[in-house]
Amino acid sequence: MVRKRLILIPAVLLLLLSLCACGLRVTDLIPGSGNAGAPASQRTEAPKFKADITFTTVDMNGRSVSEQDLAGASLTMINYWAYWCGPCVNEMPDLQKLYETYRSRGFMIWGIADQKDEAQNKKTIAQLGITYPCLRYVRAFDDALQTGYVPTTIFIDGTGKIVGETYVGSHSYNEWAAIVEKLLP
Repeated sequence: MVRKRLILIPAVLLLLLSLCACGLRVTDLIPGSGNAGAPASQRTEAPKFKADITFTTVDMNGRSVSEQDLAGASLTMINYWAYWCGPCVNEMPDLQKLYETYRSRGFMIWGIADQKDEAQNKKTIAQLGITYPCLRYVRAFDDALQTGYVPTTIFIDGTGKIVGETYVGSHSYNEWAAIVEKLLP
């Protein structure tokens, strides 16, 4: 056992040394980063992702989700809704259309479902054909989304910052599209 460690330690150190010596960073190995192969003096750093809202929750399928999952989008709409809220449910098909229209440009929608009845939330999502992710509400959303009204909507940019204003009430597809066009880089 000791003999294997003695061989493994120098091998790992040699690997790390060789990676450092060639000036590579982990981000250089990620396809599409735009920096791969560029001289170190010409590389640009991507904006650091530090979200204004930090949370851990699950989506309606039980998959764990945190604010770090926002990092891949240029703009994320977070829409707090409830199955018992007529305006919330009525705007969801428009949000689905918005998601389908803009997702190729780095746009994401996260529906944050009121926590009163998860079975009814899932039923509403299925009946409306919603494919954008819907998450369970957790207290970490309180400061950003608790206006006393549903729906309430905020936007998060690609660096994790809340941008624009807090939107209370439902909007039509065209109203949302105008807002997204203004905020989407």
